[in-house]
Amino acid sequence: MECSSMKGKYDFFDYDKCSFCGICLERCNYLHFTHEESVEEIKKLIAGEKTRILDECIYCSACNAFCPYDCHPYELILNRAYESGRKNGIPLKAKWVMPLPYPPQNFRSALVPSMPQDEKALISKWEAQSYDLAHEEMMYAGCNLLALPYLANSKVFEDLPIFGRWDLCCGEMFYRGGVFDIVQQQVDNLTEYFASSEIKRLVFMCPAGYRMFKEVLPGQFGAKFNFEPVFLAHWILDRMNSGKVKVERELDITATVQDSCHARIMTPAEEMEPWREILGRIGVKIVEMEHSGVDGYCCGMAAGAKQYFGLKDILTNASKALKEAKATGASELVTYCAGCYLTSGMGGLLSYRGQPTRHVMEYLKYAIGEPFDTRIKRRTLHTVAGLLLHALIPGIFRGNRTYMPGLNK
Repeated sequence: MECSSMKGKYDFFDYDKCSFCGICLERCNYLHFTHEESVEEIKKLIAGEKTRILDECIYCSACNAFCPYDCHPYELILNRAYESGRKNGIPLKAKWVMPLPYPPQNFRSALVPSMPQDEKALISKWEAQSYDLAHEEMMYAGCNLLALPYLANSKVFEDLPIFGRWDLCCGEMFYRGGVFDIVQQQVDNLTEYFASSEIKRLVFMCPAGYRMFKEVLPGQFGAKFNFEPVFLAHWILDRMNSGKVKVERELDITATVQDSCHARIMTPAEEMEPWREILGRIGVKIVEMEHSGVDGYCCGMAAGAKQYFGLKDILTNASKALKEAKATGASELVTYCAGCYLTSGMGGLLSYRGQPTRHVMEYLKYAIGEPFDTRIKRRTLHTVAGLLLHALIPGIFRGNRTYMPGLNK
């Protein structure tokens, strides 16, 4: 079946390779389609007909990993969301969770005023560094790290300059919401920003930022970057192997791992395996959940992104992962994604009290002799308060739809 002519703007699905096998939907943890339903629904989605997918999908992107032909069904779902947004607009409450344009504040940047002084100083330092990219190797502080800067307050990074500003967003939140026009605008901004830099290797702590810069922005939106994207776990393993990062004390605990949605659709060796190796080296015994790796549950962030951070959607889906994590018998839940960290923290705070949630950098910092430092409880409290005040309440009382900048062209 020749479907190439069906392609529209920002349509990254490979129609001609799709065999309508339905596997991408049949394996989904959330849709619960039979084989026959999966085949029928993917046909409807391709044809642009009304389908249950757009109502029931949580936008976790695992269908890309499940597709045996690399057709990118997730991008097809996002394209349908893009078309809907162009036609109908998106909720007014979305303004609080979308990081651009900046200013005004959004749900992450609004955390800064309540941060301790050491974190405010880090953000100021990284902002100043963003005007000096005259280093061959640097680390990018995206919005997730800017919301939790203490994770990078360590001697691990003493010889790695870090830079970041809120307006240098990778565009992931817009991409995941199908707001492709703003992603394209940001691609143009980032291409221009990095054009004169001397960076040869750019390190990413955030799995989402890593995949956006490595695959999505150049592969789907035409970004032009002259640097090699490097995932932080690989960078740390190199340092451990060379003796530059030394383990001084082992943790001797059991933990189960919450994997990032973006990690699941890259090869396991890209993002999932290296952090597990690091955890093993510092004395963490890993107990995998029943659904782990590619088949794992989303932390809840994806469902939140789909509904522009409806707390009900976040908590409903976060509880699935948290309950399964608790069932492993592990003493703690660990994640390497700061977005998962914040969302799992909110889920544990509001809906299901399982194990303590940790970020792998908290473990690593302790293992190399630094004081144990966790600030997730206070950060999640402020995040929830901001969502209630700026997204949930306006969504109830001002539920009209509006066009975001870039959608009304």
